[in-house]
Amino acid sequence: MTTIPYRRFGLQFLKRFEHSYCTHINCWSCGRPLQARNPVFCNSCKVVQHPKNGRDYFEILNMQKIFGIDAKELQKNFKELQKQFHPDKHARSEKMLQEISAEYSSLVNQAFKTLNSPLDRGIYLLELAGYPFTEEEIHIEQDFLMKIMEINEELADASDKESLLRIGDQNRRIMNGLLEEINDAFDRKDYARARQAVGKLKFYANVAEKVKSIEGDLGITHD
Repeated sequence: MTTIPYRRFGLQFLKRFEHSYCTHINCWSCGRPLQARNPVFCNSCKVVQHPKNGRDYFEILNMQKIFGIDAKELQKNFKELQKQFHPDKHARSEKMLQEISAEYSSLVNQAFKTLNSPLDRGIYLLELAGYPFTEEEIHIEQDFLMKIMEINEELADASDKESLLRIGDQNRRIMNGLLEEINDAFDRKDYARARQAVGKLKFYANVAEKVKSIEGDLGITHD
């Protein structure tokens, strides 16, 4: 049987990835009790365990549970986990181990996709805090909606690189300001304010996608 040695995974990752108190769950491979609530590996036989419910994406990627995460650290941790659980690495392992590795690989990919996007990360943090991001809870001012409509009209009329660059640059500045506001709101645990700002960010993120799409249609590239 092929195992995934936990030493190669790194003790620092394991200390953050596992919880320190005991459980009554047994290892699927050797049958011995596991020594953590959500263990990645069995302490006895060192075999990787099934992913357990209850571990959030920040824990999975070994990141602090804050909005303003370090993008480079996120990328580094993601690549480290990707190497350990990539299905191709365990192609010759027994079926159970292949399935578990595939589960972890899928979980790690979904966690990274969510945390790597400021918008998705904000929505996810709101869910963790008990403030789900729903349209019923978001109150957008009429003036704000009018402003978004004006930007969309500008985009509809834009037909050259200069116009699109201007709209894109302005949109990025606004988004950066919202990211600072969201970060501050989460730091202060002002989740209602964070939710409102995330709601506005969603509109501007949509504008950014439209700019990118129009640039692609016009064959505009950035040097």
